[in-house]
Amino acid sequence: MVMAMMGLHFILNEKVSFSNQYPLLSAYDVRDILIRVYSKKKYSTDQIIEQMRKRHDQRGLEKIKKNSS
Repeated sequence: MVMAMMGLHFILNEKVSFSNQYPLLSAYDVRDILIRVYSKKKYSTDQIIEQMRKRHDQRGLEKIKKNSS
């Protein structure tokens, strides 16, 4: 239980720390960044951020579509 709470605290801390730069940062984004950074495949920081921005753009468009319906 403590490990799960520490993990959630870390994710929340990251979301708060980067809320100005990435307001749509999600737990999935934090998880994906960690996986990409520590995976055997070498991803550059630019590649990771670009992939995250694509997801954020998609989320933004989905919100606009939902609000206009």
